[in-house]
Amino acid sequence: HGFYLYNEKKIIQWRNNASEFIKKNQLYSLIQLDYNLYAAGTIIDGLIFFNQNGEIIRHINKEVGLQNNSVLGLFLDTDKNLWVGLDYGIDMIKLNSPVSMLFSPHEYGTGYVSAIKNKLLYFGTNHGLFYADKEEIINSRRKASLKSIPETNGQVWNIQQIDGVLICGHHNGAFEIIDDKAIKVSAQLGFWKFLRINEHSNYIIATTYTGLTLFEYDKSRIPHLKFIKRIEGFNESCREMEIDMAGNIWLSHPYKGIYRIRLGEGFQKIREIKYYSSNNGLPSDYLNYIFQL
Repeated sequence: HGFYLYNEKKIIQWRNNASEFIKKNQLYSLIQLDYNLYAAGTIIDGLIFFNQNGEIIRHINKEVGLQNNSVLGLFLDTDKNLWVGLDYGIDMIKLNSPVSMLFSPHEYGTGYVSAIKNKLLYFGTNHGLFYADKEEIINSRRKASLKSIPETNGQVWNIQQIDGVLICGHHNGAFEIIDDKAIKVSAQLGFWKFLRINEHSNYIIATTYTGLTLFEYDKSRIPHLKFIKRIEGFNESCREMEIDMAGNIWLSHPYKGIYRIRLGEGFQKIREIKYYSSNNGLPSDYLNYIFQL
């Protein structure tokens, strides 16, 4: 029937979130972790951490990593690691770790990318683009509750900011993200990455499943991006791209090597392509990644 408090004179029912949780999920084990933190293990839904007010701080179950949901024993070692005896197996929770899980892949899909803009955190998964209030996540130790941007259902490959404009690369096209809305700016399949050609240019170039795409950028309108054309003459799917100070576009292919591309005037045509492989000094043709430092 939940938790009760005893003050050496009488017993009263303790009504709070933690008590309701163990009523529903059958308490089996309990331990005090410090002066204001407790852990309660249940038979049905893993364990919770709660404070002296009965507020649930964190909920851990099979969805976020336990081998199963029946917690039969709890033990705190000298390094403040919590050992969890389960109906099947033993797990150990590092309470002092600075890393914790924000959301379950069972609910929102596999995480690929993230970005922060203004008060929102964005998460791109293979199920779509989700967002949450940044302060709510920072100030809470509970598992995050994410909201979906419906227009982006499906595989998200990238989300990045260019001069304050948030752009999403998706299997189904390119989207500009404004708060909790997505505006499709190109229906071409498979956008990997976006880069401004140079800091004085109004053009953004993108890599896709089938080569390069050009956008015009204008911050005075919404959406800020306007699709210009697919740049003909290069058809490879290159996920990584960098642009150097001379305006060369460098692209890495997962199993062919590196390409250097020079664009012509107006950035709408390819003037030159140079291909680099193991014959040119790369250690291998496979798994080359290109970065700018």
